[in-house]
Amino acid sequence: MAYDHAVMFYIISLMFLLVNFYFNKPFLQLFTYIFAALAIASNALQIFWDWQHAGIMHFYALEDVLMLLSLSIGIFYLILSLRYRKPYVGFFLLPIATCVGIVSLFLTPPPIQSSVLENRWLYMHIPFAVIGTAFFLTAFAAGIMYFVMEKQLKEKKFGRIFDRFPPLAVIDRVNNGALYLGFAFYTVAIFASSGWARFKFDDSEILDSAGFKIKVVLSFAAWLVFGAIILIKGKFGMNARQTALASVIGFLSVLATYIGVVVFIVR
Repeated sequence: MAYDHAVMFYIISLMFLLVNFYFNKPFLQLFTYIFAALAIASNALQIFWDWQHAGIMHFYALEDVLMLLSLSIGIFYLILSLRYRKPYVGFFLLPIATCVGIVSLFLTPPPIQSSVLENRWLYMHIPFAVIGTAFFLTAFAAGIMYFVMEKQLKEKKFGRIFDRFPPLAVIDRVNNGALYLGFAFYTVAIFASSGWARFKFDDSEILDSAGFKIKVVLSFAAWLVFGAIILIKGKFGMNARQTALASVIGFLSVLATYIGVVVFIVR
């Protein structure tokens, strides 16, 4: 199974990243990129294989959603690292992609409901929601990195962390870009979800269920939180520290949405 190899490559790439964080050798950095690229390719191959095998894209099960999420995070890590020529600009992304991949391996997919998977709204809702989540997660990781670097500066600890992590200006740039792109993708997902929900849950009894209502409320709340962040940034402005804090708080609302899906929707 290609995805087994993807997770293995993610783990190997993460090991090289951590070793390179200590030794800072160009060849270790190169191997980090190579195995990250192999992980991404294997991840994408598994999604393509499932599509060809079933004739439809697998976006219904939580396992498939996490597979797409790990792919998105892995791609973001590689793009950021190559864009800024710093292997640690996405330092927290590679461990997250690895953990997401490992978790998805232990999930058992439910029976495929082809009628649901053939709905066009699903192909808008799930990919846009997952990619939007990956952007928000990138903003969250950048926010955490910002506070780590800020603490290093305040305490005048100019050691390995200060030397490896990118400057605060770069972190802030990544944070802002991820916030705006994440909100754009998540907005499309929110609007597409209404069409998919009406197709999937044509039974009004299910639409009125507590679990479905909680999922809708949590998703919309997460969208409102990030919408408020974008609005405040545009109208009143936010400094880098405020943006970092808002990104961390905002991602918690997205995390609450996923927990709500697992608890109340996934069977």
